[in-house]
Amino acid sequence: MNGSSVSKVDMCTGNLRRWCAAALATATLLLASAATADGLATDASALPAATRSKLAADIAAYKQTNPEAFAAVANVQGYRPEVYRQFRNPIPMVGRELRHLGKPALLPMLDALAFHRPDVSQASAQERQALIVGMLEAVGHQRDARGSAVAQAIFKADNHPSLVTQTAAEAMGQLCDDSSLELLSTSLASPKRMAAIDGLGECRNVEAAQLLADQLDASTSAGEAERIASAMGVMSSSWAWETLGSERAAEGLTVRTIASEALSRGFLRYDGAARDAHRRGLIMAQLPELAVIAEANAVGADARAAAQLRELVKLVVKRSHTNEPTRRYTTG
Repeated sequence: MNGSSVSKVDMCTGNLRRWCAAALATATLLLASAATADGLATDASALPAATRSKLAADIAAYKQTNPEAFAAVANVQGYRPEVYRQFRNPIPMVGRELRHLGKPALLPMLDALAFHRPDVSQASAQERQALIVGMLEAVGHQRDARGSAVAQAIFKADNHPSLVTQTAAEAMGQLCDDSSLELLSTSLASPKRMAAIDGLGECRNVEAAQLLADQLDASTSAGEAERIASAMGVMSSSWAWETLGSERAAEGLTVRTIASEALSRGFLRYDGAARDAHRRGLIMAQLPELAVIAEANAVGADARAAAQLRELVKLVVKRSHTNEPTRRYTTG
């Protein structure tokens, strides 16, 4: 072009105008991100080669057709101080904001996390962490397999705060594909054990349920047992299984049974906060057959603990008959 002030978009006419505008927006995004070839939470090189190539191609193609989705993700507000300082609880958070963007936000979030870091040079460490955590929460919520490799790479990294590692584990659990389940399983014997437990609690299948049940039975720490029991409550939530539909009802019943058996055993072994976590888990599982399981486990147990378990059984059975929503149970 010469030195005239006519823009490139103005040179487009008729039906080409919209296409040109989208192409220019895409070019702008690509140029803005070219300065940083790594992501907010991991580098693309940490992904398996084939996965990296396919994901990069998907992202590039999506940028060409949906530049507005990338702009929407780049424009989230909840981690910006001028916004979150007006909250009643003034801490940065963007998870809900990103979830509201829906499926169009998936590839832009994966791009930001692993390929092209947005400009966060003015953000504090806490604000950057909030952005990463919010993206991981939203990626897990979508349960799209394309997010698996990115969540795994972030989980494997050793330079993240524990909250980021835990959220990556939970995203992996929500995805619950074979490779995520394997990584969470092997990580039970690593320093990331607690995060792996939380991740397995989000993975609603029989294998994950049995893994957590075995961990709970083998645990000798009240604090660890409390964490496992909480994860099993999430995994076995009768309400959550109901939302998955009738086609998974049989699997849900198996998971709830495995969890209720392990939780009733743990309830009799621990007291205090650990027992409260087991109580919550049993109420969330809401297994109608809990009475039979509890009686079998109560044989030879401490009389006081057994009596408390029987009282809990009455509550669970009552709720299972009235179909009271277990997701609203929050007390110990």
